[in-house]
Amino acid sequence: RSVRGKQGDYMDIRLIEAKGIKGGYITVKFSQTFSEYLVRLPITQYPISLLSIDERNNNAYAIGLKMAEHFNLDNNQIRGNAQFLKVKTLLAYTDLPSVEDCKRLRRPFTERIKEPFENALDELTRKGFLEDWEYCFSKGVAMTDEEATAFGDYEKWTNTLIHFTLKDAPVHTARLEARAEEKKTRQSKKTKKQA
Repeated sequence: RSVRGKQGDYMDIRLIEAKGIKGGYITVKFSQTFSEYLVRLPITQYPISLLSIDERNNNAYAIGLKMAEHFNLDNNQIRGNAQFLKVKTLLAYTDLPSVEDCKRLRRPFTERIKEPFENALDELTRKGFLEDWEYCFSKGVAMTDEEATAFGDYEKWTNTLIHFTLKDAPVHTARLEARAEEKKTRQSKKTKKQA
């Protein structure tokens, strides 16, 4: 992010080192830096619907990818919070202006941050990544339409939860049950050794 007259920090990474078509096969060789970055990412069942979001709405893509990663973490599935993220958390993945920028420009945050944020979520719904999304209170308590549209305070809005439903969400039940059984077996063996 850059401010007028000041360049922000950034890194220009070449994603593809080589590409071509040979014998009817498309070949792509990722650069070393990008390959190392990919290896460090958490294992996520990548939602194909995100590929339909182009550079005209990079905020939608960034928000969707964060939602997919959050949904696929085992601990979030176990705790039951895999479909909840704070607005503040999702905003950190966007290139939307800060509330300070809005104040400096004397523009309401609802116009410069909230509306584009909601448009990005709506785009994820249109593209088939999300089945639905809504604002909610803690523990998933639903808001009325009036409560969900009457955010006058930036802090209150950013601390609000987004309850999202992924369309075609992966089912983690079998893997989580196997993981619980494995943990139970390890604890049983540990108890026997101590006895």
